[in-house]
Amino acid sequence: MHAPATTSTPTRSPAPEPASTSATTTDPPSYPNGDGLDYDHTTLPPLQGWVCVHCFGERACNDHFRTDTTGQRLSDDGLCQHCRDHNRTGIPALPAGFTLAEEVAANCQHLADHYPPPYPRTTCSNAPPGS
Repeated sequence: MHAPATTSTPTRSPAPEPASTSATTTDPPSYPNGDGLDYDHTTLPPLQGWVCVHCFGERACNDHFRTDTTGQRLSDDGLCQHCRDHNRTGIPALPAGFTLAEEVAANCQHLADHYPPPYPRTTCSNAPPGS
């Protein structure tokens, strides 16, 4: 005679615990069943240079470093080729012999002039009474 069949529910092992890390490290824990790689983020190449000051799209490398017929570097107008072709307003030309600091300041000034903050900035003297 056969013994009655018993049904048992298979048990699952709990999720893997993070690998132990020392108390002095600030690295995120590593898991044995995955590499933690963000595949969506790693497929994007890093941005090269500044974006267009009009459409905020990435610009081609030849938009960043333009030269005249003598090989002298021209100041960056901050535009991509598409916006330049459509006569968008860019950064005004700097005089010959400009420095990198002057070029950065011109870029920042253009953005500040054309894209003000969405709300007025307040200082402590403008704060409402009692705050």
